[in-house]
Amino acid sequence: GAPAARCLPLPAAHIAAVLAPAAADPHSCPLPVLREASWVAFAFLIAGRPSTMAACRWGDVELRGSEILLWVEFEKTRSGLPERRTLRVPCASSPLLTQLHTCLAALRSRLGPRDASAALFSLPGDGRASSSALFSAVLAAALERHGLSPPARFAFTPRSLRKGAASAMTAIGVPRTAVCFVGGWSTASATLEAHYVDPTVGPSPEAHGFFSWLLTGAPVAPVT
Repeated sequence: GAPAARCLPLPAAHIAAVLAPAAADPHSCPLPVLREASWVAFAFLIAGRPSTMAACRWGDVELRGSEILLWVEFEKTRSGLPERRTLRVPCASSPLLTQLHTCLAALRSRLGPRDASAALFSLPGDGRASSSALFSAVLAAALERHGLSPPARFAFTPRSLRKGAASAMTAIGVPRTAVCFVGGWSTASATLEAHYVDPTVGPSPEAHGFFSWLLTGAPVAPVT
């Protein structure tokens, strides 16, 4: 793989380009295409680590009206226990988040009843590939399908999603505490700024579409 220094942040506009075609016809587009769009946009929304994505199950997601309610599990903390947070994502005011809600609902419908413990984005026939390897392949396929390639000698990898999300949130003025909360970074560490936020990434309509909900309210919600 590419060294981390050559791993570019994925622009929010690229994620929007992957999401839009599937959202326009979610019940008829090929199921792998719907999975690609849903998984890539979902990972961007939560600035997901591969380990976080691997831990996501169907029982961790509820589609409530125009909201997406998520229970997100992060890597084990120093206590040895995983850390879980609840995110309530209001979608009604954002066409991009409405598209993600539409794709998740269609994916759930097309896959039929699934156990709550089933991996969130698994499809029949995935085989024994690890979740992180599978996500890398899905991301690469989605970008290739839409002709989205990085400059020569650089790469878009799963880390690019995390860097792109952190950079997009920061660019539109999302408070640092909210960025850390959503992505699972420690507020006491400089890791976010040192390794994930690219200050040359500017604000964009797509960044606002994915993350402006964090400008207007707390991302945590009580579970009822």
